[in-house]
Amino acid sequence: IASFFKTTTIIDFLRAAKLWSKIEQWCDSSQSGNIGKKIKNTLMHGLSHDECCTINSKFRRTFKENNEDGDNNNDKGRGLWALQAIYAFHGGQQSYTDESSIFRGLFGGYSAYNNIVCTGLLNLRDSERMSSGDQFRPDRDDYIPIACSFNHRHVGFFELHIPTGHVMLHNSERILAVPSLPPSEDEGEEEKNNVRHDAVLVWLEEFASRLSNGLVSVERMFPTEDITESVVLYPTIHDKRMLDLSSISGNNGQPQQIPVVSRAVTRGVEVVASSVYVAGSRMYVYSIRVRLLTPQDEDYVTPEQRGFHTCQLRSRHWTIVDADTNSIDEVRGDGVIGLYPLLREGGYRYDAGNAAEDLGPSGPDMEGTFGYQSCSGPVRGSFGGWLQFVPGSLNNPKGDEFNVRVAPFALNNEPDFIF
Repeated sequence: IASFFKTTTIIDFLRAAKLWSKIEQWCDSSQSGNIGKKIKNTLMHGLSHDECCTINSKFRRTFKENNEDGDNNNDKGRGLWALQAIYAFHGGQQSYTDESSIFRGLFGGYSAYNNIVCTGLLNLRDSERMSSGDQFRPDRDDYIPIACSFNHRHVGFFELHIPTGHVMLHNSERILAVPSLPPSEDEGEEEKNNVRHDAVLVWLEEFASRLSNGLVSVERMFPTEDITESVVLYPTIHDKRMLDLSSISGNNGQPQQIPVVSRAVTRGVEVVASSVYVAGSRMYVYSIRVRLLTPQDEDYVTPEQRGFHTCQLRSRHWTIVDADTNSIDEVRGDGVIGLYPLLREGGYRYDAGNAAEDLGPSGPDMEGTFGYQSCSGPVRGSFGGWLQFVPGSLNNPKGDEFNVRVAPFALNNEPDFIF
């Protein structure tokens, strides 16, 4: 204990205790589905200061240099203080052993088409191994990997910059600073000197808060595969943040406040939509979640009122607004990524085909909400449009086609946090 508090602060220690308590409570709650307990089982035991230094050469070298200088409180190792407080409770996650373990990454991720990205909190042994591997260059000596994104291969690292404490995102193409929090009006001397030793704590505190407040969800990355259940980073309807575009002049008559998550209901069909900015690739992945409301839901209408018991997707029409250039891009097509879900109350049929007039055999019957993910270019602005449905089914229509609104949601390439 004595050696620990020479190299961290009691405030950092208490903050780490609080954030881990939130994460553990979430793992034990029904909110976490089946994945919560699996994630909790991957969390390793806490590490002492001496264990951190024994396992990881960057801890060992940094604090050895401080000891040789006779000052454990100089700036050389300040970036490791907060990280050490985090590892005092859980020393990262167990190493991935197979493809299914990828989905147990604490930070979760997203999917688009057949690609998935899922991020786990590295333990110090894996961090040491990755620091000395081909993924790291010699000029990265002041950085320590703390989390890694996987897509059946390493695709990116979150790193801690030891001298400043900044959290960075590093992939094969570029290195990006990960926003931690806006600068305060009464920032101290450390912040003025570009040192923020607690940035990793701020980063993990924000994620713990998003988990506990239901701002991210638990879903299957691939709807038909149970093993792909994971934390999914697309913001949920509980996220009430707005993207402020008021500083942009001449925004083509578009709203100046765009919700991070949009919701619209048309004839009993609910659409919830949101996006995640993929900073390393400078693009967005977005999620469109569609369901036929049930009697327990707000805005429910009966089959008699809406005019059908089931309805099936025929086509889509997207309107993508670039607020910086005032340009509007219109995209039209059949279905969504080759899918034509047939909605019923409480679930859907997972139909697929080459075109609306060329469906394959009926797909599996699924419970819950139909969701699909895709990607979009790096504009700042909004994404919306409509989905065209047929009452009944495409093969047996029971009325005229109708449009279901997809309310505009934000495309924000400057998010407050990146995970």
